[in-house]
Amino acid sequence: MDKRKIRLIILIAAVVFQTVCHADTRALRTLQSQMNAALNTRVCREGTVGIVIQDLYTGRVLFEHNADTPLQPASNQKILSTAAALGILTPEYRFKTSVHYTGELINGVVTGDLFLVGGGDPFLVKEELWKVAERVNSMGIRRVAGNIVTDSTFFDSTGFPDTDWSRISMPLWYNAPTGGVAYNFNAISVMVSPGARQGDPVRITVDPPMEFFNIQSTAVTGAPRSRITLVLDLRENDDSIDVIMRGSLPAGTATQTYYRHLKSSDAFAGHAFQHYLESFGIIIDGAVIQGVLPAATRRVYVHESKPLSELLIPLNKYSNNFMTEQIIKTIAAENCNCPGSTAHGLQVVNDFFRNSWGINTTGMVLSDGSGLSRRNRVTARQFTDIMRHTLVESYFGLEFLVGQPLAGIDGTLRRRLADHPQRRLVRAKTGLINNVVCLSGVIDGRRGKGLVFSILINRNRGRHGESRQAQDRMLEAMLDYWNEVNNQ
Repeated sequence: MDKRKIRLIILIAAVVFQTVCHADTRALRTLQSQMNAALNTRVCREGTVGIVIQDLYTGRVLFEHNADTPLQPASNQKILSTAAALGILTPEYRFKTSVHYTGELINGVVTGDLFLVGGGDPFLVKEELWKVAERVNSMGIRRVAGNIVTDSTFFDSTGFPDTDWSRISMPLWYNAPTGGVAYNFNAISVMVSPGARQGDPVRITVDPPMEFFNIQSTAVTGAPRSRITLVLDLRENDDSIDVIMRGSLPAGTATQTYYRHLKSSDAFAGHAFQHYLESFGIIIDGAVIQGVLPAATRRVYVHESKPLSELLIPLNKYSNNFMTEQIIKTIAAENCNCPGSTAHGLQVVNDFFRNSWGINTTGMVLSDGSGLSRRNRVTARQFTDIMRHTLVESYFGLEFLVGQPLAGIDGTLRRRLADHPQRRLVRAKTGLINNVVCLSGVIDGRRGKGLVFSILINRNRGRHGESRQAQDRMLEAMLDYWNEVNNQ
């Protein structure tokens, strides 16, 4: 090749390089201008906002605002918990629930007690516990002369991870206490439907259904278009739960559903286990009690959950607090050879980020795993650093990414950017508590390229709608930027 052709190729390359750099600079300035415009909205001006946008591949910071200010993350905290769980427990980790008996098994009769021993499974739902009972039945057990005993000592006895949870006075599904053995997220749903005519008793159904629930209702069907005045109370006894309903539900009204957590995970799980055993015709002579598995027992069956990586999909898509707190305690139990506690689990998580991943955790405060506590503090930079390490440096980046909600498609993002043609490029975790709206995630992320971002809005004076609108403007700006630089 002659010198003139070489000079021409070099000249063309230089022109292309200059053009690309100019386009990138123009796109970056546009992004920064749009971000500043969104920050100038009332909710951002009057609140406290932390933002970081990084290039996923290079780590280059494209925009930042209060990047190192520790803020309340709300459910964005689950990003930290699930990333750490994948690194500490591994994506293949399975939670174990086992069944044992004392005494002898003679002609289908267990002469002692039947034990249900928990291993912190966060997804021991109806189908899974039914499988455990079915396996007991298949082993030829037809009668238990003793008790059903639940053993929850895989965890400590503290159900709530942080005292700040007490600010929520109602026993709602999203603040359910943990348990070494826990069934159905330790929560129930109570469905109430009106009768055919005014004055008729309402119809009440409890899910999951079992004899453990004692429905006591004075609630009646009210006049059409009258006000709903239903009040639900739960009274937990040793051997039953009273479901107490009063008030009225107007005729013609749609079914009302109330979600409540239960205080005793052991009793709930134990009675559910008894219910499924009896559905197979197994007779239980004794009661459902709590206890500790003795050394001298015989194992019937060990039930394993789905892999952790699969469980993290419903956890993050629907922001399940209970599942997250179960996982944090499991991290502790597997790393201290002692009953798992929230405090120990969170310390393991913090140490993992700092020592194993080299994350600067200065200012980070972890009070629970799910983000419901108002004591949590995380910076926007810590979020993007952890997400970028997870997606680029770890071996489980894809497992982490697939579990995040898709904008306009599913989970807690299903109504966000619903009409945007490239909504599927946004995968992010939402976070919402009083005066706090947060959003952290990824733009694109395919082949290790894209943007990683964190937008933490605190002290928004309850303006949740305005906060989401500001975040959506920022998402659209990031999509515009990424499309321009990615299509050069």
